[in-house]
Amino acid sequence: MNMQKSILFCIILAVLCTLTLFSCKLPEQYRTDVLVRKGMYSVADLQDSEIVDLKGEWIFVPNRFIDPQKDIFRYNRFEEIHNRWTTYTDPMPVKSYASYAIKITGFNPTAMYALKLTDCSSACTVYLDGEAFFGWGIPAETADREVFDMGSQVVVLPLKGKTEAVIVFHVSNFTDRDPGFSGPIQLGYYETLYEAHNRTVIKATFLIGILTLLSVFYLSLFIFYPKQRLALYFSMLNFSFGLRVACYDEFLLTTILPFTNAVIMHKIGYLTLASAIIFLSAFVHVLLNKKHPLILCAILSPAFLYTLIIIFTPIPIYSSLLLYMQIYVLLTALYDVALLTHGVIHRKKYALLFLLAILLFLLLAIWDILISHGIIKGVFVAQFGTLALLIPMSMIVLKRVKLTFETVSDMTHKIEAINTSLARFLPNEFMEFLQKQHTDIKLGDHELEKLHIAFVYLNVHADLGLETERLSVLKTYNEILPVIAPVIKAHHGFIDKYVPEGLMVIFHGTAEEALHCLLETEHFIRKENIKRSAQNIKEITFACGIHYGQILLGTIGEPIRMDNTVISDAVNVASRLQSYALEHKIKLLASEAVKKNYTASLSEPIDFTYSGLVTLPGKDRPVSVYEVHNE
Repeated sequence: MNMQKSILFCIILAVLCTLTLFSCKLPEQYRTDVLVRKGMYSVADLQDSEIVDLKGEWIFVPNRFIDPQKDIFRYNRFEEIHNRWTTYTDPMPVKSYASYAIKITGFNPTAMYALKLTDCSSACTVYLDGEAFFGWGIPAETADREVFDMGSQVVVLPLKGKTEAVIVFHVSNFTDRDPGFSGPIQLGYYETLYEAHNRTVIKATFLIGILTLLSVFYLSLFIFYPKQRLALYFSMLNFSFGLRVACYDEFLLTTILPFTNAVIMHKIGYLTLASAIIFLSAFVHVLLNKKHPLILCAILSPAFLYTLIIIFTPIPIYSSLLLYMQIYVLLTALYDVALLTHGVIHRKKYALLFLLAILLFLLLAIWDILISHGIIKGVFVAQFGTLALLIPMSMIVLKRVKLTFETVSDMTHKIEAINTSLARFLPNEFMEFLQKQHTDIKLGDHELEKLHIAFVYLNVHADLGLETERLSVLKTYNEILPVIAPVIKAHHGFIDKYVPEGLMVIFHGTAEEALHCLLETEHFIRKENIKRSAQNIKEITFACGIHYGQILLGTIGEPIRMDNTVISDAVNVASRLQSYALEHKIKLLASEAVKKNYTASLSEPIDFTYSGLVTLPGKDRPVSVYEVHNE
């Protein structure tokens, strides 16, 4: 219980820390009010701590890669570089190419400036005063010559002491669905831009780490409790969200996995959309105990189909289907909302909590979709919706796992109690020989072993016709057996049977241990008889016979009721030796086989007195027997 609460507290704390980290203000000052005018911008008043978004009127030349060494002001069309060229007053088609240009003045010749470039679909090359100094992919005038790539990086401007410079971008898009830049280009001092970039990377890395830890933790819970599919779906959902962040936040996937190229990263980013809706819908169905997997499969079939399209087709095909996929995702999410609403009406546990979370997630997701299609302007906020969704999901899964843990714990305690109860009738040592648990023992299980067998005679002479005498005998046995049993166990033995007037004991240790146990038992009975004599109570008669040989341990009876048994001629010999010892008033009588197994001990020596060759009842061949006692 306490462990579960601690885990839940740590998860919520980590999520809150992440939210705080994402919402905190950076020390840099962002100037978004200063606009580029007619392809010109001055940085003369730029402060060390300032970062400028180069929004405004960039020179724009459609369907042409202009010569970066020639005068850029012979072109008189101006557009905002941070907007898709499909949104311009005179829009260009998605699949096209163009040039952007700007002249920046007022550079401090002793300072180091840099640009923070955002992703440009599908390729671009950056020129400063006519010389290329950075880019990703290879922009081209035709689709077959373009090389697709993705990137976002802080780039030092190679000004070489200049106070002004002309920057030209050659941009093409024949691969992806969105042309141009995904956001404004930023300008600032290198250290300021680099530190801001690092903070963004750290925040994204922290979020990826949190999501990965959640994924691993809940996957581990599923491995330990396979019936808790909620944990599996939640783990995969976290993994999908983490991958999505790694693909789109500073393109960290290429840093985490250097062998990942832009095409693979692009495919993985799209796959996370399909996988997220699959695991989220599966989570809702399991949460609400829906018993119709075929309905779920039918609903999710477009997501599975889109997954295959992403894997096996080039970027232009599956990216062109994104809008339809986003509409499908919203419809599927609305279906989940309908299920949860139904669950709330019917008072399903956790339905209301999860409904509120998924509604918030949906609103923020719709906001981001509208931004991505240029319908509205703003910042992407889906990560906040994701975190808001994960908190209640974590709580729900932990509660479910906690209930499973408690159920398993209760069952374990019950099984232990059953085993403890069964051990009263089938000794644990007997089960160990059979290599079985009490709960899986079957009729006919058996094992062949060479062991020491002893029959111990314990009898109180009484008139069993009288109830008081019978109760007295029962009380005597119940008083001495709890003392004898631990001694037997300590010497690697166990009581196999409570036979009339005594015990049948099996020793799985050495002959020395067995003999010392029986001598110690005889010593205890002798002391007990002294007490009984002083109290004028009838004494206990003790006699014991021990033999060594091969025995068959197994189960007999019927499937619904069985008992353990030991079958062997060695058992009969031990029983006859006990009868012989009782008849001749010998305390402990051992066979030749036991004596041969004995190894003398200097600390506790045992003396064997030869009692002759004895023909035991029912036996044709005589047996050498020895009276055993301490020296």
